[in-house]
Amino acid sequence: MSIAVLSAGGLDSFDDVDVLTDDFSSKMGFYEKNVTKLFEDNKILARATEDDYDLEYNVLGSMGRELEFMSSKEGLKHASSTLLVDGTSVYTYKPQGFLFSAETTILEHLSLTDSNSSVTDEGDLQTRIDPEFDAASVEELSEKIKTTNIALEASRMNEVNGTFFIKDLVGLFCVKVKSKRIENQRTLEMKFLQKKIKDRFGITLPVYIYDQHKGELQQLAFDDRKIKRLAKQLQLQGLHLTD
Repeated sequence: MSIAVLSAGGLDSFDDVDVLTDDFSSKMGFYEKNVTKLFEDNKILARATEDDYDLEYNVLGSMGRELEFMSSKEGLKHASSTLLVDGTSVYTYKPQGFLFSAETTILEHLSLTDSNSSVTDEGDLQTRIDPEFDAASVEELSEKIKTTNIALEASRMNEVNGTFFIKDLVGLFCVKVKSKRIENQRTLEMKFLQKKIKDRFGITLPVYIYDQHKGELQQLAFDDRKIKRLAKQLQLQGLHLTD
């Protein structure tokens, strides 16, 4: 099993850092168990998002807009995501975003590589069709990812298109990095995002660190004292979440 609890080790902050230490534990047990099982079964989809949020001014940016679509009757339509495969190197399009259950998401197209998907003026999904790379199911795609030997970096970045709803969400993710400073800053960013999403949409999402080289997903456990210390450390260094 590749999911474990990863403790936060310290971050930067604003004057209202105490909002980060609210108790979100009531639903964490369910999420942790559910995500663990989904990841082991290769049924977690990562939907990468822009880092255009401004937490100082409560602006969620792309994440907020996509959550609005997910909350609508039509959902977030024809969106791209990446299937994560336990123990296998799979890259995400950007270093942060949403995690979804492939069991409940309406899947439209699955490809071993980037399928150059787009949406037509009529609102229809358009993708490259290639029998060698396309898959009919999540199970078939995960096998292709594990067994296909392609001498291309692109083969590590599969694409799964689907329609996503709030009910399909199981968490948030950020990609593991080598820099401790960047890791610390991202930890605080994800904690703020978790809080702001809960305030605005009424959902509590656990946060996971994803190692795209090893194919490992680790739940990030927020320690109140470490979060406050981390915030103070980055603040003393003159760093800000929007840097």
